[in-house]
Amino acid sequence: MTTDPADVETVPRVCVALPVHRDAATLEAAAGCVLRQTLDDIEIVIVPNGADGPALDAVTRVACLDARIKVEQLEQGNLAKAMNHVLRRTACPLVARMDADDLCEPQRLAVQVQAMAGRPHLAALGSDFALTDSTGATVAIRRPPRDERESRWRLCLGNPFAHGSMLLRRDAVLAVGGYDESLPRAQDHDLWLRLSSMGVAAVPEVLYTHRLRDLDQFSASPLQAQCAAAVLAGAWSSLPVGDVATVRDPLSLAMAGESDAARSRVESLLTQSGPTHAGLTALLWIDSVLPPMARRATNICRAARVREVASQLCADGVGEIWLYGAGPHTAAVLDVFAGQGLRIAGIIDDAAAGVHRFGRVIVAPAEVPDDAVVLLSSDASEDRLWSASEPMRRRGVRVKRLYA
Repeated sequence: MTTDPADVETVPRVCVALPVHRDAATLEAAAGCVLRQTLDDIEIVIVPNGADGPALDAVTRVACLDARIKVEQLEQGNLAKAMNHVLRRTACPLVARMDADDLCEPQRLAVQVQAMAGRPHLAALGSDFALTDSTGATVAIRRPPRDERESRWRLCLGNPFAHGSMLLRRDAVLAVGGYDESLPRAQDHDLWLRLSSMGVAAVPEVLYTHRLRDLDQFSASPLQAQCAAAVLAGAWSSLPVGDVATVRDPLSLAMAGESDAARSRVESLLTQSGPTHAGLTALLWIDSVLPPMARRATNICRAARVREVASQLCADGVGEIWLYGAGPHTAAVLDVFAGQGLRIAGIIDDAAAGVHRFGRVIVAPAEVPDDAVVLLSSDASEDRLWSASEPMRRRGVRVKRLYA
């Protein structure tokens, strides 16, 4: 990578960093995804990151496939060091991550580059991503925050982004010191937290596929847990206390059994005002009100009920619906509806109107068309939502309950 940074005409727009560890069997497929990108203004840098013999052989084969591919050797394997090496050596303004055992869609970089151009303040941008098992079957879809304000507090509770899906603004990452090479795990989470004041978000499209492995599950390892805990503890130590008075009403709602409504209020508070000890503690307390086993049983029953109602709506000729409620209940059922063939036209919420959530802007009840079909999306607050929907029902909107 000897390109003169001053010669902007010869500098590709995106550098794709592809560290390789022990990925001989999957590297060619991962590299193929990058080579097939609809955005061809790229360079690809493969970094053997402590790679063994078979993996090195795979690197040699892949490097011959395209002139845009370069190989950078490091003496010692270290993911953070490999990423910093690429960030410092490339002249590209944007650096994309790609894991050597994952896959991505052909339009991934084009979509992300366009989104970054429209949001020049963002330092990092990911995407929705699929999790697949060893057979290739999709086991889950993850939807990171679209709103960078939401990311700031969600990152204080965990890492919602797939590292390999990220597109980074090179100058922004270097400005905060790059990846922390002293961390053996959770280097990405640590970096997102340091970048969150500038903006970390995701586009609402499934552009990346992360393949779960039966072995080497770092996310469940003691080392990963220790590193992630240290990263979170560091983030929490610098948070302001916050105004305790702002969480009193939501806590009262939770104690009265309105956990969904309470959580929605605290989430909106955190998004609007930023993460605080008071807000995050309230959120964690609300989540603890319902015991874990009861929550699991509730989720199973909820999904079964959603499938039953969705099937009936489809049988009645309904092709799209609006969901009334922008809280955790809606987050839990969105994919269930999609799997049943029902299109979600929009999401309604009195308190969260105008807020970006679930990849769309939440609307007020008055904005819903007269010919719409609306499904109440809450369990504990369904009666309240039914009463609040009366003005819509008076003008002809078909409002349906999910549980009653």
